[in-house]
Formats: sequence, C-alpha cells, structure tokens
Amino acid sequence: MQKGYSQRHLPYLYVLPLVVSMLLVHLIPMLSGVFTSFHRVDMFTIRNWFQAPYTGLNNYLQALNIFGERGQAFLNSLSVTLGFVLASLAGSYLLGLVAALLLSKDFPGRGLLRTLFLIPYVTPQVVGLTNLEFLFQRDYGMINYLLLKLHLISQPVSWLMGQWSFATLVIANVWGIWPLWFIMLLAALQTIPQELHEAAIVDGARRWQRFRFITLPGLRPVTRILFLLNGLWFFNSFNQAYVLFGKTPPPPADLLSLHIYNLSFGGWNFGLGSAMSIILLIIMLVFVLIYIRVLRVGRSLEEV
Repeated sequence: MQKGYSQRHLPYLYVLPLVVSMLLVHLIPMLSGVFTSFHRVDMFTIRNWFQAPYTGLNNYLQALNIFGERGQAFLNSLSVTLGFVLASLAGSYLLGLVAALLLSKDFPGRGLLRTLFLIPYVTPQVVGLTNLEFLFQRDYGMINYLLLKLHLISQPVSWLMGQWSFATLVIANVWGIWPLWFIMLLAALQTIPQELHEAAIVDGARRWQRFRFITLPGLRPVTRILFLLNGLWFFNSFNQAYVLFGKTPPPPADLLSLHIYNLSFGGWNFGLGSAMSIILLIIMLVFVLIYIRVLRVGRSLEEV
C-alpha cells in the first residue's frame, strides 16, 4: 500500500515544486507588472502601489505617442535595441562561423586556439566589460593608441560617447558571445559526413559550392537555435550598456532595458516603465512567432 501510494503520487512530487517555482519567479512578477502598467505608480503612490490610481491605457498611449517626449525616447531606444540585436547577431554569426571553419581542420596548436577563443565567453561579463571600457577610453585607451600608431585615425575617437557609442556597444556584446557561436558551429561541422564533401569533389564541385550546398545546410539546425535564443537574449541586454556608459548612456547606445530601468528607478515612474516592459515582451513574442513561422515555411520548402 505504501509502495502503491508513492508510485501514484511520485509525478506530483516532482511537478509541484516546479509549478510553485514558476509562480514565484515568473508568473507573479509578470502579473504584478501588468497590474502596475495600468496604474499611476510613482514616488507618491509606491508605498501603497496596490491602491495606486487606475489610469487605463494612458501609460501605453504615452509610451507609443511618437509626438510626445516619452514616446520619442521610447522609439529611439526601441530602434537602438533593434539595430543592436541585428548587428550583434550578424557579427556573432560571422566571427563564430569563420573561427569554426578555421579550426575544423587538424593542425598543430588547434587545441590551444580553441581554449583561447573561449576566454571571452568564460570570463565574467562584468569583468570583461570593465576591461573593454578601459580599452575604449578616449585619451588612455589601447584601442585609440593602436589606431593612432597604425595611422588609421588622425585623432582619438570618443568611443564611449556620441555616434561611436553604438559601435562600441555592439563590439562589446559580440566579443562576449561569439565564442558560444564558435563552439556550437564547430560541433555542428563535425556532424556533417565527410563523404558528402568527397563525393562533391569527385563531381567537380568547387570550394564555394561545397560550402553553400553542404556546409551551410548542415549547420542550419544549430544556426536557427542560435539566432532564436541569442536574439531574445540581445533584446533583454542590460549589462553591456550599464557597465560601459553608466546610468545615462548616450542616445545611440540607449538600450530599451536600460531606458526602462532609468525611467522606473531613476524617474520613479513605475507605471510607464511597466507599460514599456509589456510592450517589449509583446515585441519579443511577435519576433518568436514570426521566426517559428519562417522556420516552418522553410522546412516545408525543403521537403518539397
């Protein structure tokens, strides 16, 4: 009887802690954020935020009003975030693919290079970003020093302010994440049968043709996962802008996560910040749905 009871209730013993943890960690904060987005929660009402005045869709309309100050700032942060995501995905993919192709062949020192390539990824993010901040300093940074010595620039570049801040933000993000792409793509390359390349060589296929019709299709499953997961991570990026530029980043580097943080905890406008967070969540959900839809269409075409 004791045995039968334990076997019948064993699945619930594993599921119940998972459900409780999801409620505590995900669902309850999300519901509180939705509630806050429909109320005027600021420095005057934060103490009794559950009884804050109801504002309806006012916070959402204020965030989406492109003619208002808040709306223009939100739109700028959203465009910066979208550009940041696309540039980071492209840079990470290119660096990871090139490195994986170079190290897919056996040669002396390959193991050492693999280890060195993983250093940016295994280094704590704050430590790596702090080091990059010093490297990108205008007057004493190593980046400007090398560029000046190589005569690529005539005067120091302000990497941490102005128009170049966006490039600095993307470089810092790509530098920290591209080893993940490298190791995943390298593992995928090793699963492609060598016989396919040998047969293509016998048929007279050139290197570019083998890369296009054998290598890239073989990497496609892993590439799809990397684009989806990293795209979502990049949408929520916060540490890069915060460590490099502080709480007040320049407009070209004002990521939406940091913008919402400053608006909520710096400006004490938690209602508007929550509304922007919900809008960001909806944008990410739309991105995921479109991406999955494109994958399904692509698979259907491949099967045909």
